[in-house]
Parts: sequence; structure tokens; C-alpha cells
Amino acid sequence: MPDIALSAKVPLCLGAAPFGALVDRPTAFAILDAFAAAGGTMVDTAHVYSNWLPRKERCASEKTIGRWLAANPGTKIRVQTKGGHHDPEARTIPRLGREAVLSDLHASLGNLGLDRIELYFLHRDDPTLPAAEILETVVMAQRSGLIAAYGLSNWSRARWDEALAACTRNGWPGPVASQVEWNLARRNPGSIDNGLVRLDGDFYDWHRRNQLLLMPYSAQARGYLDLDALGAGPARDAVLADFDNPDSRAIRDRLVQMGRDLGASPTATSLSLMLLAPFPVMPVIGPTTVQQVQDSLSALRLRPGQHPLAGDLWRLATGQDLPPARAQSRKWFGKAMAMARMSVVTLLR
Repeated sequence: MPDIALSAKVPLCLGAAPFGALVDRPTAFAILDAFAAAGGTMVDTAHVYSNWLPRKERCASEKTIGRWLAANPGTKIRVQTKGGHHDPEARTIPRLGREAVLSDLHASLGNLGLDRIELYFLHRDDPTLPAAEILETVVMAQRSGLIAAYGLSNWSRARWDEALAACTRNGWPGPVASQVEWNLARRNPGSIDNGLVRLDGDFYDWHRRNQLLLMPYSAQARGYLDLDALGAGPARDAVLADFDNPDSRAIRDRLVQMGRDLGASPTATSLSLMLLAPFPVMPVIGPTTVQQVQDSLSALRLRPGQHPLAGDLWRLATGQDLPPARAQSRKWFGKAMAMARMSVVTLLR
């Protein structure tokens, strides 16, 4: 199998969903520059970003990243992108057939100006199709060299079991990463969009047993954990509708107190806690300014597990005990890739 080059130095992935649309090109370039300068190496995008916005360039995020890559030859930045998402104007029609997935993949390669994508996610699931029928397309793309490895986004624990069984049965290379929503806040019932998957207690235990890499989106709860920084307006109202409840407020209050003690923002503190999970985690951050990049990166200097509130906060947020110190090493990535049956892993230090 091909090499994958990922960073153990910065176990955070830069989310680029608004690039080229809600975040203009100069700002997006500055964010990418800052992330790369700090040693970050993985950027997350998708073929569908931001196609739901009127009067914006189609596939604006991928194209913006492609322009930055062209202007920065030799960069260590690697791109993970996603395909197979439904058309925003036809939400009930799945697009995980072979023709649709390959169409998205080839379009993404063109948008990014790449010959190969390091990590390719199926953006959604279609439970009406057998997992093997869906995975066969990405396995074919991997064997043809179009992608180095693949993952599954918004696939449930049960569908993951089906997918892994299909790979074992057919002798296929398996998916190496899972992407679902996870943060330390509590979602209000019924607030998550249909077809999206959030990490629950059962899925948490599954990741712990399987030691599969989790790359959670909305890792900072879309700003809920630091409402003072979020400001007022419709975006704040939407975040409150999704996350505001007594448990989330208790979690946020503890994060604010921990952040004060550690000299960090609540969102940076939450990221540092997520890295203590008993399975490999690379949270996807969503900065829209260079300052927010620096704030997220400050999580890497923190040692939140030593704070007296850490155990109580972790139990409140996850329903689990905080993992012991021996499970908190950041040298997890090589182990995760080995378990994913990658033959060679290069860690950029």
C-alpha cells in the first residue's frame, strides 16, 4: 500500500468548509499559512463545500485549497476530502453509487490540482445499499492509485461493523478513519440533521475496542463552549438551539474555570481534553481567523488531565471515566495506522 505522511506534532486537522465562500481567499490563505507554519499537515474539505450557498463558486473550498497548494509547492500539507454527499437541492436522493462517487472523486482531484488524495472519505451513508457495494468503489480507487487510504463519514457503529466484515470477507484494505460529530457539549434531542451521526456512548466504546482513528467534526461545538467569543446574532441563536441545556452549561462552566487556571480559552481546553480519549483522535477545528488558529493550537501545550476538574468534566461530557495517564500519549498515530494495516507510515516531526 502507498505511504501516508501525517503529523504527530500537531494532532489537529484544519477544517476548510467555509474557505472561498464565507471566508474569502486572502483570509483562507493566511489561515493555511499559519497552520502550516505551526507544523500542521492535514486539511479537511469536501466536494460539496459550499454548494448550498447561492451566488458562490461551486466547490469553493476545494478550489481555494487547490490554489493555495499551487502557490506553495513542496508544502507538507496533505488534503483529505469527501465525496458521495447528496445534492443540497435534492436532499432525499443519495449519491453513493459508483458513478456518483467516482465523478466526485475525479472532480476533487481536478479542484485540488492533485494526482492522488491522501485520505478520501465517503461523506454520507446510504443504509439501503449493502456496505460492500458502496466500499467496492473506493477500494477500486485506492488500488488504482487515486487515493492513498479511505475513511467513512457519518456511518453508524452498526454500519461500520458491516463495512469491516465486508472488507475481511473480500480481502479488501479497510477504512482507516471515522468522521462523526463529537465535542464535549450535549446536543439537544432532535437537533442534529437527518443523516448525520454523533458519537454516543456505544460508539465511544466501539472506538476504544477497535482503536480506530476518530476525526470528529464540530469539535468545538460551533462556538458554544466560548459564548463570549461567539458574540450575538443568528449564528449564536442557532448554536444555542442545538446545544444549550443544563448539562452543556455545567460542562461549559467547568471548561471556563479550567481555562482560567490553565491560561487558555474554553475551546482550547476542550480540544486538549479530547486528545486524552482512550482511542486515537484528531479533532477537526474550524477557524475563520488566524487568531482562532493560534487559539486552537494552544491546546497542544496544555496538560488538562492534571486539573482537579478534569475527571468530573469528562464523566459529565462522556459518561466515562477519564482515561489513565498511560493512555494519553500523543504517539498514537503510528499505532493507529499500523492497526489500519498501512504498510509504511512516515511521521513528520
